[in-house]
Amino acid sequence: MRIEDICWLSKEADEAEVLVTDGQYSCKAYSQPCNVKVGDSLDERLHLFGVRDAMVTETIELGIHRLASKDLAQRLVAKVSDAQLGYLTVGEIHFAADDSLPGGIAEGDIISLECARIDLW
Repeated sequence: MRIEDICWLSKEADEAEVLVTDGQYSCKAYSQPCNVKVGDSLDERLHLFGVRDAMVTETIELGIHRLASKDLAQRLVAKVSDAQLGYLTVGEIHFAADDSLPGGIAEGDIISLECARIDLW
């Protein structure tokens, strides 16, 4: 994962929307304090805040989609890499759900969910 773009919301508060990509998939993440630069590589997982409607899906096409143009809410179709820890992947972008995933979801499942925001800490 790497930083493709940064849109500063407030430079004084080190608050920004950061575009993260793996070359195939990309997502916007909220970052405060934002300590990254364009071109930086990321090793840590992005955090999914306010997860809702997580369920196993028959869809096999992974993706990350913004729900509203002025909002940070996003919809993901992701592969579960660790259900107990809430770890998900979309391509080479790695996430950790801040809320527990529903029972019955297992490693290797493809799930769809919505989140209020994706955070880069």
